[in-house]
Amino acid sequence: MDCLEQPILLKKEFFFAWQEWLKGSSMPNIAELINQHTDFENVSSQTLEQWKVLFDNTSVLDQEEDKIFRWDKLEQYKIPWKDSGFLLKISQAYENPSGRLIKWIWRLSQIKDIREWDIEILLGLAEKYTNHERELMFRQPVTDTIEGLNSEVSREALGDRSP
Repeated sequence: MDCLEQPILLKKEFFFAWQEWLKGSSMPNIAELINQHTDFENVSSQTLEQWKVLFDNTSVLDQEEDKIFRWDKLEQYKIPWKDSGFLLKISQAYENPSGRLIKWIWRLSQIKDIREWDIEILLGLAEKYTNHERELMFRQPVTDTIEGLNSEVSREALGDRSP
């Protein structure tokens, strides 16, 4: 069975490793960071090497979207420059947001006037969509279905806070 077809058991650690790898960290350094993190399970060097193969085989476009947000990549994220003031303010909610996350924040902000959004809900939804895309990118079982996410967005856009 192709390793992409197997669910990754340590998903939290996997996506942490992905982010660190995108920053240019070496696999030994990533292992050290993971194994020092109190919320993470220890990850063997063999597992990390398997993950590195997956990372290496990810498209350049997906790698770029998951790297730390860069202003010079706005066109790549398909975000118009006229919205850069809003993004400057909202990006400060994160230490180093990814381009993918900023893209989803911007997309969701287009649904209704930004002043009508509960910012915590907007950011939470953007994080869920970002996570969903990453899970699909690595062919993993999804935490949230796209139907569930779309339904949540529709309810929020209409002001319906019922579950």
